Amino acid sequence: MTAWGLLISANELYDEVNKMVVGGSTGYCFYTAIGKTWQCVWTKTLVDGQISVKGLFLGAKDSVLAVTGVPENMPPAVVR
Repeated sequence: MTAWGLLISANELYDEVNKMVVGGSTGYCFYTAIGKTWQCVWTKTLVDGQISVKGLFLGAKDSVLAVTGVPENMPPAVVR
């Protein structure tokens, strides 16, 4: 859903072969510079815990976001 520069999401998360639901994802983003940057917050809920992602999403460029709450058995990841 998008309204007035606000993007709200709530989705299921699937396994690596896109067959089984393994968790959920909720979050929101709002424009900080119309057409250029979003300020975003997402929470991924998994069986082993939650992962939160926060920061500026640059749209057309690579973005570096803060990731917190990564379960111990999960390897580091690059989000693009």
